[in-house]
Amino acid sequence: YSYFLVKTDGIFQTQQEIDAHVNSRGIKIQPNAVPGDIKFIDHNDDGKINDEDRQYLGSYLPKITYSFGGNLNYKGFDLSVMFQGVGDVYVYNGFKQMGLTGRNAGNNMLSQVLDSWNYNKNSGLPRLSIAGDANDNFGTVSDFLLEDASYLRLKNITVGYTLPKSAMNSLGLDNSSIRLYLSGENIATFTSYSGIDPEVGNFGLDSGNYPVPRTFSVGVNFNF
Repeated sequence: YSYFLVKTDGIFQTQQEIDAHVNSRGIKIQPNAVPGDIKFIDHNDDGKINDEDRQYLGSYLPKITYSFGGNLNYKGFDLSVMFQGVGDVYVYNGFKQMGLTGRNAGNNMLSQVLDSWNYNKNSGLPRLSIAGDANDNFGTVSDFLLEDASYLRLKNITVGYTLPKSAMNSLGLDNSSIRLYLSGENIATFTSYSGIDPEVGNFGLDSGNYPVPRTFSVGVNFNF
């Protein structure tokens, strides 16, 4: 689950920057680029961008996995919470790739395209390109689409209330108990990942998978 990708160095703002992007022998590395295109790093210094320039840039296997929680009880009320998270993990955001290019003519695009280089020179997003892209901005497997997918998730929270013995006695249920509860799963996720859900699975490739669902349930525990 490792990523070997071409590193990027921002967006070309001017033709002068493109002309100055050369290897140690003075060969222009990206001759087909225009302002607004992604600047790629020629790792092997051969004057061109291809698979030979890929570098190891992390893994989908997290270096840190953790969880913590707790339980509280007070006068018949009970509360339990459980958090779960991972750290130092990376995801290749293929959904972003599809959403910024439209993939094919007529397909929907992410609203982020309104913040692309065409409209905001400092957004970090390359120019819009409908009819071909000689620089291969999105066709090059680069770290432009690699994101830190570390997250902390409120995995479960449950709030309950157990009827007091006096209430049970009044119901003629002296040796019984009734507990009402409300429970929620996957309530909130705290992450800097820009995709739908950082927990994508699929070997670290986010292709727009359906996210982990948020669910709520109400129940009654009756003991007799």
